[in-house]
Amino acid sequence: MAREIVTSQNKKEYDEKKLGMKKQIKKASYPMAKHGTWYGEQTYAKEGGKLKKVTPEEYIAKVKPLEMDEESRENIDLLKEHIKSGKFLDPLLIRKNGKEDGRHRAHASKELGISHVPVIDYGNHFEKHEDWK
Repeated sequence: MAREIVTSQNKKEYDEKKLGMKKQIKKASYPMAKHGTWYGEQTYAKEGGKLKKVTPEEYIAKVKPLEMDEESRENIDLLKEHIKSGKFLDPLLIRKNGKEDGRHRAHASKELGISHVPVIDYGNHFEKHEDWK
């Protein structure tokens, strides 16, 4: 990808484009599917889980590191396209023992500038975070 060269002639246009990109990023939100359509975890509340609002960075820091190999990169890119196209995703998950589901979704969200992701927390890993609404 070629890097854009900013000159005095195109600086205003460059700044406007950059500002527009920032506005798009700030508006990005995690496209959570409706509770009844999730692949699993339908009874999370009865089982002691809480749906929390967490930044992708906080989730990534708490779970097992993702090996960024070719397959992971492809999965993240596919998830980013999925999100951009308006399709829905299940919330992320972290169990009491630290096992998780959602590392690729967290990385995709982070790369798209999504500020918060929904996390089903079974172990009070994020108890001080606000509930997802």
